[in-house]
Amino acid sequence: MSGGARPPGRDETGEAPPEEWPAPSIAPVPIGPGMASVAPVEIPGRRLHPLTPLLESFRLLIAVVLASSWQMYVQENIRVGVVIAILAGTFGAVSGLLSWLFTGYRVVGGELQISEGVLIRKSRTLPLERLQGIEVAQPLRARIFGLAQLRIEVAGASETEAPLSYLKLGEARELREQLLALSGRGGAPVAEAAAEAAPETAEGTPIARVGAARLAAGTVLESLPPTLIAVALLVGLGAVLNTVLNAYGVESEVWQAAGVPFLFGLLTAALQTGSGILRNWGFTLSRVDGRLRVERGLTEKNSNTVPLGRVTAVSVQTPVMWRLKDWRRVQVSTASIAQQGAEGIVHGSALLPVGTVAEAELVAGTALPGITWPAVTATLTRPPRRARWRTPLTWRLRGAGLGEDVFAVRYGLVKTVTVAVPYARIQQVEVTQGPLQRAQRLATVRARIAGSVSHDPVALHRDAAEAVAMAAELRRRADAAAAAEQPRLS
Repeated sequence: MSGGARPPGRDETGEAPPEEWPAPSIAPVPIGPGMASVAPVEIPGRRLHPLTPLLESFRLLIAVVLASSWQMYVQENIRVGVVIAILAGTFGAVSGLLSWLFTGYRVVGGELQISEGVLIRKSRTLPLERLQGIEVAQPLRARIFGLAQLRIEVAGASETEAPLSYLKLGEARELREQLLALSGRGGAPVAEAAAEAAPETAEGTPIARVGAARLAAGTVLESLPPTLIAVALLVGLGAVLNTVLNAYGVESEVWQAAGVPFLFGLLTAALQTGSGILRNWGFTLSRVDGRLRVERGLTEKNSNTVPLGRVTAVSVQTPVMWRLKDWRRVQVSTASIAQQGAEGIVHGSALLPVGTVAEAELVAGTALPGITWPAVTATLTRPPRRARWRTPLTWRLRGAGLGEDVFAVRYGLVKTVTVAVPYARIQQVEVTQGPLQRAQRLATVRARIAGSVSHDPVALHRDAAEAVAMAAELRRRADAAAAAEQPRLS
């Protein structure tokens, strides 16, 4: 971590407000071997935009309006609703103003320092060398005023750190570039090497774009199987109940009663589908200054940036209905736990929501410079036939292999997923063997990476001797790759 003098009295409860922060004395930023000396970067203490309290209390304002309207309707008394609205509005305005006055940020000595809180002071310090990615988001209510929020992902964080809400759009973009530049000091050689090894694409030229028609078709096709399954289960349950009740001479109205959850399920599926379309509307992926930049969104515009050297895993996914069109999705993972979702990666890290095989291979090769995706999939081999009964539906699809630069696994039935992890990002290798596996001479190999166990590559039910040899080779290659990487990244 880069060093720098810190303001006196800095602790959990007693740090001075942003405007009282003393001017820091900046120590030189350490530099790696062969790197030129770089002047330290400093951003003096700043507050958020003055409209922040209004935007932050937007949901509260809606709740107050609804509550006061309900009271006026129930009690038929306009005064009650007006009083509720005035009291809640006054409280929200005062608390929002105080929160804004005591919230600020600055950059000093390679760290982003954030101070907030009125009654209980809270100070956070984010070492920028652990920064994994920064997203500039513009919710609809912020776009009206030309504002944006900065969402920062750091290695090992359990949630998005320091969402700076709200800043002017230009200021947010400028701050993002400054933070990325500062975080890249230690990793500049890695970023440059990654950029050189990436596929030939002019800086700033879009690598991939997703049109509205394909995005809508892909989202609908992906959501179709779970919707059909839910409808089939509901119809089947209704038929069984109707038959049982009729057998006992009871006139049943199960079909009418089932209509409500049926319609509710269809509405939920439609909302989820619409949300996915709006979220990835106008999706564009490009490479700028050795970083991947994703721009997307209709109601909420997002611009996410991830340094190429910070990618810990790349996955290529094929939902079952997409096989009709031979479409693929490409997603990346970094060392930020906050970025992980139920499937390992949230939507914010999608590098290609839906695309052709050629587009997916290009994007995957850009995210993992120096590799070609066909070469990765060519290394995959199935588990032995004696393990087939363990996973009868997915045995033919499962695979694992050691590529030249990555460890790759494939799994899934309704959604087939192929994950590739650079050896340098592997932190731990495990071989596990349950009682049944011992009886069958099988074992499982897991390579743990930073961020989330939900996206660790797992070679399931391999031959025991093969698993031991695979784990030993994984450790050797991971150690060699980590030793060759200067400086070591998380």
